[in-house]
Amino acid sequence: MLDNLEALANYIGANEPTESSMSRRVYKDTACGAWLEVAHNKDGTLWGVRVGSIIEGSDACVEPVELGFPFTEEAWDEAIRDVEAEAERLWVEAHGEG
Repeated sequence: MLDNLEALANYIGANEPTESSMSRRVYKDTACGAWLEVAHNKDGTLWGVRVGSIIEGSDACVEPVELGFPFTEEAWDEAIRDVEAEAERLWVEAHGEG
């Protein structure tokens, strides 16, 4: 179970449990160059994370997947798969197969 930034950082192999370190790790580990954003509640307390991707050479972007703490490793892996699949679909839509 991933219940905070430190647990997520450890799971994904980020150097630190910070937005910049974890986003860099996600970017490097995904074919689409996904990003990660730390999300907070209106009162400033930690809520969870969002992951998404832009599509280079187009105005398209992948709608962010939101994961509120706590969530499972499987939920994280599925979110990354979903972002990558949607990024691939949008890339083909914008640029064609080749």
